[in-house]
Amino acid sequence: TLLLRKIQLSGIRGNLNIFSNSFKGLNFHRPLKVFTKHQINSFANLNKLRWFEDRTNSENIYTRNKIRNHLTNKNNNKKLKSYYKSLGDIDELDNFLDLLIIKNQGFLSIQKSIFDKLPLVIKKHLIYKVLILTVPIDSIRSINIENIFDIVTKSSNANKKRSIKGGFIQFSKLLINFIQIKPFKENNL
Repeated sequence: TLLLRKIQLSGIRGNLNIFSNSFKGLNFHRPLKVFTKHQINSFANLNKLRWFEDRTNSENIYTRNKIRNHLTNKNNNKKLKSYYKSLGDIDELDNFLDLLIIKNQGFLSIQKSIFDKLPLVIKKHLIYKVLILTVPIDSIRSINIENIFDIVTKSSNANKKRSIKGGFIQFSKLLINFIQIKPFKENNL
């Protein structure tokens, strides 16, 4: 699930929900979460329960299956566990990124010097966080983030107003300004 959400460009908060026990007032009950697949199979065999394996689970026709089959390699599994452990401070990172977004009347800004020093994945997530404030979340696509990233990283675009999803972007040596056509969502400011 973690890798699937990463492929789908789910944000930090989206990945964080994988590990939570509740979401928007709903409590999750996952009674089998504490058991391994081997333990579940052993219980089924011991109690003579019929086990049906969906044949499509072994076929690489779905992204989830491609990921699952890729993880059967022990080295890949170790990498995933390492990545999983690194998610512990995700809330702190998300709060830090919130502080980098300067909210003004009619536009949002990020200091260019700070943006330039961030790792690539964090730069793209910061762009995603700005887009969340400007457009409906279900309309944000990875191509939107890539387009904005390309605009900001090309020095030939400096001091020029460029059209982006939800408005315009303009940057100088000091600031990256996201100018929205409609007022920013009040609940996010």
